[in-house]
Amino acid sequence: MHATDDFATSTFATVLQAWQDAFNARDVTGMTALFADDALFQGLSPNLLVGRDAIAEYYRLVPEGVRAEATPGKAHALDEHGVVGFASVRFAGTEGMPDRQARLSLTLRRNGAAWRIAMFHACESVSLA
Repeated sequence: MHATDDFATSTFATVLQAWQDAFNARDVTGMTALFADDALFQGLSPNLLVGRDAIAEYYRLVPEGVRAEATPGKAHALDEHGVVGFASVRFAGTEGMPDRQARLSLTLRRNGAAWRIAMFHACESVSLA
């Protein structure tokens, strides 16, 4: 199989949608299943996390009612087993909690027939104006 950017865009969008669906359902088990066992994870906290157990604990601490609206950006195939991509995400808070805009960068790795998030990096978007 020859990896193309169309393939990468489709793969990235599928994994990002699965992440968003699990996040919004507060399905920590489903969300962490999207990650590789040894995934590197940099969320919107200052700590770098490694592995599914640490990632699960991070998502358990997300306040009730927070929802994610992710929009895929550019994705690129490294080869037939690797995809990198960027996305924008809006985290909508509950009443009294302001929305937060963030940028995501993900590295996806194929493990058999399944794609897993090997690296997840989020940074809050800030206005330079």
